[in-house]
Amino acid sequence: MKLKRISSLLLVGGSLWMAPGTIVWGQDDDVPNKPPMESPLVNEPTTPEEQFDAALMMLRLAKPELARYYLRQVLDGNPDDDLMLKLREQHDTATFLELTRVKEIEPEARKLLSRLEVAVRNHVTHPGYFDTLLKKLNGTSRDRVEALDEMRHLGPYAVPQLIKELQQPRFNSKGDLTFALTQLGRNANGPLVGALGSTSPEIRATAALVLGTVGGQDDAIWLVKPAFSESEEPGVRTAAQESLARIQYESPSLTDRLSGAGAADRLLQMATAHLTQQYQWPENDREDGHRSIWSWDEAAGTVKETLATDAHASLYYAERLARDAAAMAPTRDEPSHVLLATLMTRDIEANGWDKPIPIAAGSAHELAVSSGPETCERVLTFAQEHDLPAAEWTCLQALGLVGSSKLLAATNDAHSPVVKSLDASDARSQFAAATTILQWGPDKPFRGSHRVVEILARALSGDTRPNSVVVDPNSRRGSETSALFTDVGYDGIRVNTGVEGFQAAVSQGDVQVAVLHPTTIRWGLTQTVDNLRIDSRTARMPIVIYGPASVRNDVAHLLQRYQQVTYIQEANDSTELRAQLHPFLAMVSPPLLSQEQRTAQRGDALYWLRKIATTQSHVFDLAPAEEALVAATSDPQYAADALVALGSIPNASAQKQLFNVAVGPAVDASIRQRAALQLSSHIQRHGSLLDQSQLQQLQAAIQGDLNPGLRTSLLSVIGSMKPGESAMRKAILSRPLSSGPIAVTPPAAN
Repeated sequence: MKLKRISSLLLVGGSLWMAPGTIVWGQDDDVPNKPPMESPLVNEPTTPEEQFDAALMMLRLAKPELARYYLRQVLDGNPDDDLMLKLREQHDTATFLELTRVKEIEPEARKLLSRLEVAVRNHVTHPGYFDTLLKKLNGTSRDRVEALDEMRHLGPYAVPQLIKELQQPRFNSKGDLTFALTQLGRNANGPLVGALGSTSPEIRATAALVLGTVGGQDDAIWLVKPAFSESEEPGVRTAAQESLARIQYESPSLTDRLSGAGAADRLLQMATAHLTQQYQWPENDREDGHRSIWSWDEAAGTVKETLATDAHASLYYAERLARDAAAMAPTRDEPSHVLLATLMTRDIEANGWDKPIPIAAGSAHELAVSSGPETCERVLTFAQEHDLPAAEWTCLQALGLVGSSKLLAATNDAHSPVVKSLDASDARSQFAAATTILQWGPDKPFRGSHRVVEILARALSGDTRPNSVVVDPNSRRGSETSALFTDVGYDGIRVNTGVEGFQAAVSQGDVQVAVLHPTTIRWGLTQTVDNLRIDSRTARMPIVIYGPASVRNDVAHLLQRYQQVTYIQEANDSTELRAQLHPFLAMVSPPLLSQEQRTAQRGDALYWLRKIATTQSHVFDLAPAEEALVAATSDPQYAADALVALGSIPNASAQKQLFNVAVGPAVDASIRQRAALQLSSHIQRHGSLLDQSQLQQLQAAIQGDLNPGLRTSLLSVIGSMKPGESAMRKAILSRPLSSGPIAVTPPAAN
């Protein structure tokens, strides 16, 4: 019996059958050069075709380890396009898809399927190949069947050529070409949706007509605009309406049941689902996990394929659907607001979250600025309601240019949208809201104004490395966990209870990951996670539950309830931890702030804190920033500005820090001089809060070997305390008698 005949028995009920309970190698194990166990084959296969047949046979015999071995042999032979197409002709594409659903051989099966897809794409673009199919389509009955079979094998890649041929037929009638499109089945859906964006009414009508035959309920949304838009060509409208009736009522003649009422709302609802990543994409069989999206290419005169992530594919569809909604409701503002939010998100996703917001000509930011404050504020509200951090960030930056402090007024007992962004889920938006408000220069406090300084303080206290807060009641284990996270890039803040962890997350600068042990106490694990998600400051903070493998199922409800929560098994070293942590953090959206962004925010925060101190201390209380400003005085890069801001805080602790810097012998003289001047000013405004020992330290510092500028600044502190007449006379008389009058300068010799 030949292998090929045996392999034909493998498909049982449309699926590959394999007995359960077989132990196989791990996915990353190397496949040996000889079979891992005794093979039932009399002779080992020597050609790729025989190796593939042998793999199918081994699955039928419940020997998946041997199946994997033979599939790896096929891959190791680096199969070319001709071989892959030959295997597909022998076994059909469905066999390759079924192989990917067998867990034990999935990695190899997906590689083969990906290789087949490449072969098909290369084959269809080969010069003259598709012309041969088109000629056969117009030949004998047998030729016609063969041509249609081959086009079905090509799947979606046959559509671009058929659409191109439809516009200038050479070998077939348009009816035959349209019929060929209907024979491709659901594989044609994606390209046909792309063809609905054609500038040609004839192509749009054909795409709509065929989509009604091969499409399903999920495809109906793309027929709404061509079916009901008053600006659409009559022929396109008729085709789209008949197709909608076919999909919804199984008859193209029942168009009288259709209604365009609410069409724009349906389109907007679907656009929003895509924009917010709530759309559930169907299962993807591609090895790389990318989505194949088709769009109209005007230059090529047909559709083109683009591979994208699900998130970016949804962004593109959100844009198309929002534009369709705008066409259906040209006088409504909502479609343009959804579209602008989509374009803002696309710009940042394309440019990168670690880069500044794009502001070039044609950018979404430019559109927002030119649209004015009212539109920006409405799009900002939409972004907040649907948790769109990119759109929120962009709107805030635009409002900094076109808005004013009038937008800070609360309405209907609620914060203004900009003030609401001070509690945004993303640190970028929080900081943008704070700086936008400061750019407007409000002249009086407003509801929520305290958050501005809190945000600046958090940005200032964050260093160039992100922090993690580790919650574990076991001190030794918690310290080990904190050390591991430090090794993978997160400086650790270790606490014993959930309450302490929450407080650290909302108050410490730059906490970007919360790490919770399953035995977390006061609050317990569930309550701690709940509170982190309820508070706007930590609502999107990544949460890692870190514990033994045996506990994973016990916390599964938290992983299902909340986004950006994962369970990681306890690791032996940082390499093992990084391997588990990286895939999770890679999916965090928006991405964490980069080191460059944290550094830039720190500098900007200090600039604004200094400006508040000098011009707006009557509006904003700088006391919440005191701790961060004190820490910044030890950094030469930020000390000068930090001292100015610190000088406006009327607290004894602030005056003490100014004093400590002024008399610190290890501090740079220019920084000491600035601190002394600020201390002098602070004493004049708030009185001396120094004790006797500090005054003695000040006197001792003045007696040291100082440059004139620093000495004068320190003496100004003494003067600011307004010594009595007696002390003043004593100080004046303490200067020694001059050695003589100022001598006459002799005239210069001629």
